[in-house]
Amino acid sequence: MDGRKDMETDLITLLSRIVLEKDDDTPNRFTAQAEALKEKQCTNLEFGRWVDASDFPFLIETLMLDTEIFSREFPGVQMAADERKAFANALELHCESCPRCHLKRAYDLEWQSRIKKALAENKQGIGEALKQL
Repeated sequence: MDGRKDMETDLITLLSRIVLEKDDDTPNRFTAQAEALKEKQCTNLEFGRWVDASDFPFLIETLMLDTEIFSREFPGVQMAADERKAFANALELHCESCPRCHLKRAYDLEWQSRIKKALAENKQGIGEALKQL
């Protein structure tokens, strides 16, 4: 394993530990959420596949990237900025009306909130760890 991969692994381990220290029920929550999602039906499987395959906030943020950055990060995806924005809006609208995707989006937003809170509460420790990586 190269040095960069080792650093990435160390950082992911550190971030995971920080989040789990604040909430040791995370594994049980994920299991409960997965069970709750199994009980819901998606109303549009095409959109549902996108919502299921991604962390919803990350997906929307990715679709809204500047064209130059999007093209560099996803060279095989040929989608103009207006197409990506329209797709992001369609996904948002779908999540408003679909019981399953609405719930998945809510879970993803909750998780994002927990991560942001853990990062904010541990800025100094994360900074120190990053210096050592």
